[in-house]
Amino acid sequence: MDRTRAIDHVTLTVSNLDRTKSFYEQLFQTKLEKHKENSFNLLPVGIPVWFVQWEKQYPRDMFDERRIGLDHIAFHLDTLEELEKFVNRLQEMGVKTVGLERFAGKYPYVAFRDPDNIQTEFFIPEEFMITRDQAQEILHSHVKNQNLRRHCLAVGAVMKVLAQKLGGDPDEWEVLGLIHDSDWEETKDQPDQHTKVTLQRLQDLGYTGSLIHALQSHNTKLTHLADLEGPMEWALETCDELTGFIVACTLVSPTKKIADLAVESVIKKFPKKEFARAVDRNQIAQCEEKLGIKLEEFVQIALSAMQSIASEIGL
Repeated sequence: MDRTRAIDHVTLTVSNLDRTKSFYEQLFQTKLEKHKENSFNLLPVGIPVWFVQWEKQYPRDMFDERRIGLDHIAFHLDTLEELEKFVNRLQEMGVKTVGLERFAGKYPYVAFRDPDNIQTEFFIPEEFMITRDQAQEILHSHVKNQNLRRHCLAVGAVMKVLAQKLGGDPDEWEVLGLIHDSDWEETKDQPDQHTKVTLQRLQDLGYTGSLIHALQSHNTKLTHLADLEGPMEWALETCDELTGFIVACTLVSPTKKIADLAVESVIKKFPKKEFARAVDRNQIAQCEEKLGIKLEEFVQIALSAMQSIASEIGL
């Protein structure tokens, strides 16, 4: 098959060039120059997009994506902050949108119509979602304490299994677990900054996705960035403390091996307040109300997940 490098440009026919030019100047906050009086282009958007007005036009013609030809045009953005900026600007311009949406439940975008009804989008593609390897790199770059690293690995493993049970994205939930405490060493003396540093780091790198909101809700008692809402947020909230409790149970067990630890042993120690005093039992027990998982099953899920990575967490 003969190949070309890429699409070189796209040209759209409009009914009123001056009106379209004014629309995009306001949208992109820039001055656009006409070319040969009947066209202009958007050069800062990657692939050049040209707009042209023909002398002879079809009467009362408006764009309709159901016709053969163009369905829509999408402008590529890198960060959620950029997308939200355009959502706000469209609202200020009086352009109708339904606000920020997610394609396939993951990829953020906003859709709108230009003055000729051409369907247009701002879109953040998949490659800007954080991967497990990238999450591991963040964890190892910013967490030096071995026990804290192991805690994050444990939470990541548990979150992955919980996603499978609750219908979430296992990769995304695992990533959330891996990075949820990745700024703790930097913020331990300023607990109200915990998660804010990581959020800024992800924003600077251009990462997006629903885990951003979930991370905002972590430590929300101090940061007040977002409420605990969906299953991913509550899964992290409830299993975070449970992983530490399971570690404590392992360390006082006869073999000190997590492979030998039984669910019954964990449940037996759960009501004993003198054991692992720092662990918030109420936070863990919310698994029943918020996730619809009984405590014993929740412990089984977490314990099995941690047993599957025993060597990685030193147990």
